[in-house]
Amino acid sequence: MASGVSLDDAARLAGTFAGIARRFAVHRPGGVTLIDDAYNANPASFKAALDTLVTLPANRRFVIAGGMLELGAQSEAWHRELGADLAIRGLNGISLVGELAKTIGDSAIENGQDAFAVNFHRTPEEAATTLGGILRTGDALLVKGSHGINLDRCVEALLKRLSAS
Repeated sequence: MASGVSLDDAARLAGTFAGIARRFAVHRPGGVTLIDDAYNANPASFKAALDTLVTLPANRRFVIAGGMLELGAQSEAWHRELGADLAIRGLNGISLVGELAKTIGDSAIENGQDAFAVNFHRTPEEAATTLGGILRTGDALLVKGSHGINLDRCVEALLKRLSAS
């Protein structure tokens, strides 16, 4: 209103907002809530995404996590902290992609996550294959990691597979 836009116009236009690709874009293929946040990742954005994931109505909740790049000397500590945070979220499964993500998974297990619910993958496509065979209607999945991990390839493969189901 301070900018001269009426409340009615603002409300109408807000309904047309499409967001920015790969930045918390929500898709619902095959009855699965898939959150594509594969463009960027840092400790604060990962925590915020997880906070949102656990509030969504879902039968089961999963995360595909890639590493957080460009964290400098504190990288290992931040990845270990993320693993500890994942462990307390009550997730049904955690899939990890890449070398940095191994630290996340190890920390999650050390902090109480069931080791059988943690899967390590070399490529985004491997993670998509694994989760694509597990996900079912009513589940929610967050895909998050730094852009350089290429989790967009994982999201595309999942969207294709889940839409065909």
